[in-house]
Amino acid sequence: MQRPSRPTPTTGKRLDIQGLRAVAVLAVLFNHAFGFPRGGFVGVDVFFVISGFLITTHLLGEVRRSGRVDLLAFAGRRIRRLAPVAVTVIATTMAVAVAVFAPGRVENVSTDAVWSLAAAANFRFITVGTDYFQADGPTSPFQHFWSLAVEEQFYLVLPVVMLVLALVTRPLRRRRAFTIAFAALVSVVVLSSFLLALVLTGDQPTVAYFSTATRAWELGIGSALALVLTRITSLPEVWGQVLAHLGLVVIVASVFLIDEGRGFPAPWALVPVLGTVLVILGGTTVRRRHSVILTNRLSTYLGDISYSLYLWHFPTIVVIEQIAPGAVALAVPFSIALAVSSFHLIERPLLSAPWSGGFRGSAVDTWAGWLASERADVRRGGFLALSTAALLLISMATVTTKPLETVPGADLAGDFSLGQVDGTSGAEPVDDNGPALAGLQEEVRQAIGATSWPTLSPPIEDYLDGSIPEGPRQLCIQKAEDMPKTGCVFGNVDGAHTAVLIGDSTAAYEIDALAPLFEEPGSTWKLEVRSAVACTFMDYHVTQPCTEYREQTMLGVESTHPDLAIITNTYGQLPDGDDRFLSAADIEKRLTPYVERVAASAGEVVLLAPPPISSKDGAVNCYQPGQSPVSCLSSINSDWRQRAEMEQTLAEAIDGVWIDSSAAVCSDGRCPLFIGDHLVLNDKVHYTAAFAARLAPVYEEMLRAAGAFDEPEDRTTAAG
Repeated sequence: MQRPSRPTPTTGKRLDIQGLRAVAVLAVLFNHAFGFPRGGFVGVDVFFVISGFLITTHLLGEVRRSGRVDLLAFAGRRIRRLAPVAVTVIATTMAVAVAVFAPGRVENVSTDAVWSLAAAANFRFITVGTDYFQADGPTSPFQHFWSLAVEEQFYLVLPVVMLVLALVTRPLRRRRAFTIAFAALVSVVVLSSFLLALVLTGDQPTVAYFSTATRAWELGIGSALALVLTRITSLPEVWGQVLAHLGLVVIVASVFLIDEGRGFPAPWALVPVLGTVLVILGGTTVRRRHSVILTNRLSTYLGDISYSLYLWHFPTIVVIEQIAPGAVALAVPFSIALAVSSFHLIERPLLSAPWSGGFRGSAVDTWAGWLASERADVRRGGFLALSTAALLLISMATVTTKPLETVPGADLAGDFSLGQVDGTSGAEPVDDNGPALAGLQEEVRQAIGATSWPTLSPPIEDYLDGSIPEGPRQLCIQKAEDMPKTGCVFGNVDGAHTAVLIGDSTAAYEIDALAPLFEEPGSTWKLEVRSAVACTFMDYHVTQPCTEYREQTMLGVESTHPDLAIITNTYGQLPDGDDRFLSAADIEKRLTPYVERVAASAGEVVLLAPPPISSKDGAVNCYQPGQSPVSCLSSINSDWRQRAEMEQTLAEAIDGVWIDSSAAVCSDGRCPLFIGDHLVLNDKVHYTAAFAARLAPVYEEMLRAAGAFDEPEDRTTAAG
């Protein structure tokens, strides 16, 4: 019986590169788990350079030996190397997702899984507009597969290109012809890809981050390095040590200094990329002496399991954040344990399996020998896998989620405060909240600290299955072309004073919060609704009916001169062409002329901020019976903050009022999905009808405190 030799994990591998893989994967792991080090995400860029270098080195050797590239053999090796663990991680994650995620989220995750299996996850996340650094919705447990997709797409193209170049240059019978042609091609790819990344990082950051076209330069630099080292076989010992340690310092500095606020991937990914080049180049010394930091047994072993660890770490973090947010630190040991298990149980055994021998004749003995040689390793891996699963279940059953701490009396509006803008002094904070707002703020604090879901009204199950009954005001929540011609006036229709509500669907879903103000007994006010779904009130083309409806609204304001105009638009991202979104500055340029036209005809203008965008996209994506509502908390994101700052400034310029809605629904930048016994949002940005009604006395208090809901003669007296 033939018994194949069993290679050690690092046979045929450069130990310093294995150690470099360890540095990269640990940086990514800790960045994703704890947000520290802040630049840990650059570990992916290190992987790109390593992959480009190693794959190109292998293919160059094949071209030198045979004058061609065996595409089938190459594909087979890549599949055996990458597929088994990837499929295992995807299947396991989906099984867990079904058990712990809400049905709507499971559907989205299932789609992500399919794209990940197809080595196209990066295209998926570009399509849905995922922000790697700050996702608007629930984070996909497969988001990290984007980088694997980039590498796999590189693996599809590179061997084909090299085969074509080898065949084209073969008649010249000079190896140098292939080298020159390949070097020229790599140079063009690296330069063009980097320039494209520079352009798109500013204009289309999502595309720049996930696209293979904007990442190819990093893999290409690895290819270029492989080509250079065919000519430079070794460096003097001193130079090698200097370059390797300098490169390691550059990578570590990148991990701690680079953050998402800088231009990434271009130009700043160039720093860890060049650091990786220096480490690899420095390892080509005559005596192959490498830094002990990279070549000690722990580092090289972590490098061996780095692929499995990268695959397991992100689903583990996402799942633990879902079921026990306070225990996210457990993701680190569990990820490592799962990686060790899959490495010994799946990755290494299947990689060394004698696939080429088939299953007939003497090949049976070969497989039997392989099984015998792997039995102990598989046994250890299986034991560790079972132990990890048992420990995970025990930990999740015993861990108790610690309620999020709140600071009594904290400024619930985060960086913003409710104020009246007088055109000269700016926003003046209101020191004392009224009783309605103060009461609601206390309910917000209680909701953030809650460890279980209350009984909601209407029941949360009604929101999950979409059976919430529509009220009479729902008729006014329509697209521009479907808005009723009459019936969207509330309050005293014959009243002496008129208010008009203008904006998109976020304004429409505030009707139940505003209409009661005008329906009080003895009111002399009426509220006309001039909002429309997906029809933001600014110079922004959505549909022709929206454009026409917006102009009709403007003409109506200019002809009727309302006493009060309330404008609410979404603070969410607005697309501007393919895969690009309007910046806050772009929106300011488009919004300002519209607001100024309204201000010229209305007695008072209020810019009413919409609710902060929920990262959970409604209960359907985060609610699970018996689980803590902490998993449904969201935070005020940067888009909302930028828009709020811009509208505050705009309100000041027109002598108007900006009102901060986050004061009513968030505390210290954190926003619960329920407050009191009401669900706050239907989805990312729209109030439920029940909670909007709960907001009515708060909005009245806010408007009166800002002087926006006074009788017109009262405002005249105050001004005088």
